[in-house]
Amino acid sequence: VLVSVHAFASDPERGVFILIFLALVIIGSLTLFAFRASALSTDATFKLWSREGFLLLNNLLFTASAFFVLLGTLAPLFVDVLGGGKISVGPPYFNKIFVPPMLMVAALVGIGPLLRWRDGGDISELKSRLPIAVVCLGLALLMPWAANKGFKPGVALSLWLAFWAASAVILPLFTRVKRGTLSNMSLSQWGMTVAHFGITVFIIGAAFLSSYSIEKDVRLAPGEHIEMNGYQFYFAGVRDTDGPNYDGYTADFDITLDGKAINTLHAEKRFYQTAGSMMTEAAIDRGFTRDLYIAMGERLDDNRSWAVRIYYKPFVRWIWAGSLFMALGGMLALSDKRYRFRKTDKKQEA
Repeated sequence: VLVSVHAFASDPERGVFILIFLALVIIGSLTLFAFRASALSTDATFKLWSREGFLLLNNLLFTASAFFVLLGTLAPLFVDVLGGGKISVGPPYFNKIFVPPMLMVAALVGIGPLLRWRDGGDISELKSRLPIAVVCLGLALLMPWAANKGFKPGVALSLWLAFWAASAVILPLFTRVKRGTLSNMSLSQWGMTVAHFGITVFIIGAAFLSSYSIEKDVRLAPGEHIEMNGYQFYFAGVRDTDGPNYDGYTADFDITLDGKAINTLHAEKRFYQTAGSMMTEAAIDRGFTRDLYIAMGERLDDNRSWAVRIYYKPFVRWIWAGSLFMALGGMLALSDKRYRFRKTDKKQEA
């Protein structure tokens, strides 16, 4: 799984099952929508420069991104099922089709809450936010330096838009606290705030992960070490760890940073004789601002050295945290009593 998200494509039967499942979900959803389409029509109008207009653009960007991600994920399955062999769709494709729409979403999130419903209003409020945009730019330039990372224009742009989006939800909270109206916020408003904050966290994590990740394939023997981004990975040795239905071994790695012990990781390799398959159990050192992964390969020709793959993944957990915040925001908005169906009392109708 560390090498490719398309590891399941090695089993065509599993791939066909996934395609059938997705087809049932998508076709079923569209069928339900078709039956309800007439009830969803409205005569309300709105300008593009309004909250409704920006919500529409936001949904179009998310839909387009989801479609192209789905297309890239399923492409290996389609090609395999059609007999075209094995292919892999990697990070270059996903970065090109996913990053630009998400940056546009961040820009919209920072502007949308300032607009009025339907007519949008004037741009005076937006002009008043120019100092905030300057402050966000300063933070975007400062954060990579504070995290001891090199300057990259793409990262600075992503962080700028992320902080800009965060300011659109954080500043109104401070205003409500000053006015003493924070308790008057509805669940839908809290949902919007939490979801928009999740977008900020997600973009920060994605910007650092895509630009500062390091991956190395190295040749190591017990007693040797390698340095990566300031971390020292010392290969302590290999020991047998056979299980009830597999033959395996475990490689021990001591990790230090600036001479201080960080952790000892244990990467496993298991061979299941019944299924005839080899499984890799990667070792992971989890952290708030970075994760370290070690995956073992095969023993090399000298019968002493091993192929080892080491990953340094900065801010990877921020991506998961941002997704959780967005999901939590959606659930908060859905739980708002204003959006619940009211049951009609049949006795009163009679």
